Amino acid sequence: MILLTVGTQLPFDRFVRLVDDIAPTLPMSVLAQIGTGHFHPANMDWRDFIGPVEFEALVRDCAFIVSHAGIGRKVKRPKAVAETCDNSTRFSRNCAPDDPAGPTAASA
Repeated sequence: MILLTVGTQLPFDRFVRLVDDIAPTLPMSVLAQIGTGHFHPANMDWRDFIGPVEFEALVRDCAFIVSHAGIGRKVKRPKAVAETCDNSTRFSRNCAPDDPAGPTAASA
């Protein structure tokens, strides 16, 4: 299973839509945590939010994590960083507060 997560701060509808578009071509199912986004995926299972205990289990059991460059996830689960594909955008586009060119990306 692939776990897509946008975190808890801001929605990331473009990112969720991108993964939803390719989900039918992927070799495994996708579970998306979409936060407060307005786009509801048609090609993958989704939830607004996933509690911390369940999230930990999903991280442990999934084959891949697809995420924005949120530092909170990396700090809490540094072992998962190697299996994480980051798709970042700038806060100025109202999607994610992390600047992928900033110091957090360099230290990850």
